[in-house]
Amino acid sequence: MRSLELQVGDGVLFAHYMPPNAGPNCGGYLGRVFPGGSFLGIGYDQLSTLGTGSHNVLADERAEQCNGEEPREQTAEDRLVGRLRWTLFMYEVGACTEGEVLLASLLAMTPGYVARAAGVLPEPWRARLAAFAAESPAGCGVRSIGSGQMTQVPDENLVAVHEWLRGCTSKEQS
Repeated sequence: MRSLELQVGDGVLFAHYMPPNAGPNCGGYLGRVFPGGSFLGIGYDQLSTLGTGSHNVLADERAEQCNGEEPREQTAEDRLVGRLRWTLFMYEVGACTEGEVLLASLLAMTPGYVARAAGVLPEPWRARLAAFAAESPAGCGVRSIGSGQMTQVPDENLVAVHEWLRGCTSKEQS
């Protein structure tokens, strides 16, 4: 048996599985599962019952993947915050870089939702974001290039992050 890392959220599960006898460069299996879906032969309800954390299970690597039904009533901001949660999970299991987490954070921090997205970030990530923002003045055009695509963070997001950080700093000083 090998380790299954789970994070149980509101209507979505994040899963990472390392198969038995996995070598040092084997990344394992990674998936998002919604109600009605399954991950490596284990259904959404079974995964939910296991709960957040590490579990020793034997998964069926040949089982068909089914993501289930993603909620339809999500707003664009809901999807961005969900993407941020997913990116944080991927970072925790070693499947993405710090830069990807910072990019997902900045994309999720739209002017009306900066506090909501910041609430998802653990304190060490808030500090990393503050350090990055200090080096990236609003209007500088933050871009990320990966997989042959360029993603630009909207300037209004960076302005919102700077304003949020100023608010946090003034609360700490009072």
